[in-house]
Amino acid sequence: MSIALLYQVFDETRRIAIAGSSVAPGDFRLKKLIPSLEQAGTNSPVFAKLTQAVVALLESDENSASLALLDLGTLITSILYTQGEPGIDGDFAVIESIDLGLGTAQTPAKLLGPLLEALTTKGSGRLEVIRSSYEQGLFHDLRLVRPALFALDDSYAEIAEFVAEKILPIYGPALFPELETQFNPKGKSGQSRRLLLMHKLDPARTGKYLRAALDEGNADTRVAAIECLGSSTEDLPFLLEHSKSKAKEVRRAALKSLTRMDLPEANATLIAQIVDGDLSDACEALQMSRSQAVEVVLHEQIRALFLSFLEIKVNSRTQTDANKLVERLDQLLSCLTGRTDSATVLLHTDLVSSIDRFRLVKGTPGGEIIVNRLAVNLAQGTDKMKQLLCQEHPSFGDDVFAHVFQTAVEVWKPEEFFKEFSPYLIAYHTRSSKKKDRNAYKGEVITNLLSSQLYGRVVHSDSQSMDVTRLSKKWLELAIRLGIVAIVTQLATLDKKMASPALLSLFTKLMGLNPATREFWEVDGVLHAMIQVEHPALVDSMLTVIKKLAEASPHSVHWILRHIALLPAKEAIPKLEALLPSLPDHIANQVIDSVFILKQLP
Repeated sequence: MSIALLYQVFDETRRIAIAGSSVAPGDFRLKKLIPSLEQAGTNSPVFAKLTQAVVALLESDENSASLALLDLGTLITSILYTQGEPGIDGDFAVIESIDLGLGTAQTPAKLLGPLLEALTTKGSGRLEVIRSSYEQGLFHDLRLVRPALFALDDSYAEIAEFVAEKILPIYGPALFPELETQFNPKGKSGQSRRLLLMHKLDPARTGKYLRAALDEGNADTRVAAIECLGSSTEDLPFLLEHSKSKAKEVRRAALKSLTRMDLPEANATLIAQIVDGDLSDACEALQMSRSQAVEVVLHEQIRALFLSFLEIKVNSRTQTDANKLVERLDQLLSCLTGRTDSATVLLHTDLVSSIDRFRLVKGTPGGEIIVNRLAVNLAQGTDKMKQLLCQEHPSFGDDVFAHVFQTAVEVWKPEEFFKEFSPYLIAYHTRSSKKKDRNAYKGEVITNLLSSQLYGRVVHSDSQSMDVTRLSKKWLELAIRLGIVAIVTQLATLDKKMASPALLSLFTKLMGLNPATREFWEVDGVLHAMIQVEHPALVDSMLTVIKKLAEASPHSVHWILRHIALLPAKEAIPKLEALLPSLPDHIANQVIDSVFILKQLP
């Protein structure tokens, strides 16, 4: 059987199908195949049958051509199918693959679209979309790998850094080939992020790219390459040389890499920075260093400076010297941030005992910066250091009260914590005038901290993390009594039974306000809290909000609609669909999209 002839018939049949059956009657290309088909048909009944089908198509008219073309197409496809050979010549081999180490997901198109837009376009509000999607686990959808890689070059640095630090590492070493294909040592800042990520995923395979960046890269990729060094003693001469570079970023990168090498030469360079170098260059490196030799010198310098400070009688003649000592001591203490060794604990304990002494230094920089630095270090230290901060909190200034409050949440018992700090909240919300004293100021700080949490989850502030689920239920009870909407909505999950009637009352009150005076963020917070406590009036409340916003503030509807995916589907879907005819078209379309997403969710 002539396979080549069969493929010729197939190609011509496909050509005619594309052009349209009307061109088939009398087609000269197909007609040229008739002699060969008739000759083959003398020995093979299949070719005879195929010849008849070709002739029928050539002799057809505009009414019968389409059916004749379908018959020929079906026949030639069937014949070719029988001629296929299973398998392939050669030896079997395992296809090399890399396990991503994570479960994959299939994100609904309605959620995927806005996320793709946030990753690949420009404009405000994109970071929140990306961060929220990351928290929901949407990046387990492998369709987002390439858009996430594209975002490494985003003009908004915060997005590019978030993608590099949080999102792309979840794909693991499987991402390495794509990163090395895109890497260009002479490229813009996105290339330095690629290099750092490649080194994080597979240091061994990144060696040649580090060398390329060091030899021919621009300033950004050179600095990134230097930050990746320090794992081999061969890097030592290079890092020692560049720790004295005229370029600040190069110096800092080299010093940080030296901290990975607990060698006498590396430690000597770091110690030189402590004794007579520029601490602003070395601070981050010294925080990272865990060399005992470096730590001893740091402590010696701080204690010597502290003794010098105690010997000064602060007055107008010695004010300048005192300010210089304060500045130097603050720089040295910043190098201890995050350290938890026993010597550091003892040192901070001694320094805390002299807080009042530090405050005698006025001007710039004043002694108050030492007090603040001690608070920051204690908040990030051991449990003993955190307990010391909380016990001595009246001695610390108002500037660090947020650190005190967040630390006390972690280390004090819930009842003890409530007894100590709740009076500040009461003082702020029951004051008779707008004038604030120290207690009222602290109450304002507590209000802001509790109001800014993300519905009971652990979040990060500038100082540390705070888990509001460790709070006593008495905080929720107090917030309800004082009518603090923001705190009630954030702490509702502490006691769902207590929160439910309070939330409904707050919702009713907010809906009764004039739209001009109603705070939209409060309505949004109450709805989210009702979702968290699984409030029985949740769906009806959502419908009320949509109707109200459609009348008074249609531009805000899309912020509320993001909650629809969290509603109980069985109750919400029929009620939302019944609401559609009463809504303006542009809002009804948004609701339809949200209902579609709700229907797709498991």
